Amino acid sequence: MGDPSLYSSAAKAKAGDIIQFYGTALGSSPAGNIIQSVIAFGSPATVTIGSTTVTASFAGLVGVGLFQINFTVPSLPDGEYPLSITVGAASSQTGVILPVTH
Repeated sequence: MGDPSLYSSAAKAKAGDIIQFYGTALGSSPAGNIIQSVIAFGSPATVTIGSTTVTASFAGLVGVGLFQINFTVPSLPDGEYPLSITVGAASSQTGVILPVTH
């Protein structure tokens, strides 16, 4: 996903698209260990796109320090929306934009 005017191979998100988002620092991670299987979060991950909030369909630790959050893009008007993810008290960085089209 991304802005096609900046990256020619990028595509804008559409309602119903499932996005796999990867991030760090959204929870604790066992240092120095190989993750043998995914460790799902005990509390739900909340994805905010603009002023719309959706619950992640999956959120968990997939590698040491690496978290994966899957969510479905809701129906929104065309535009560029700030994207944030919250798990418990941890939140993703600001400045992430999700371009949406129909």
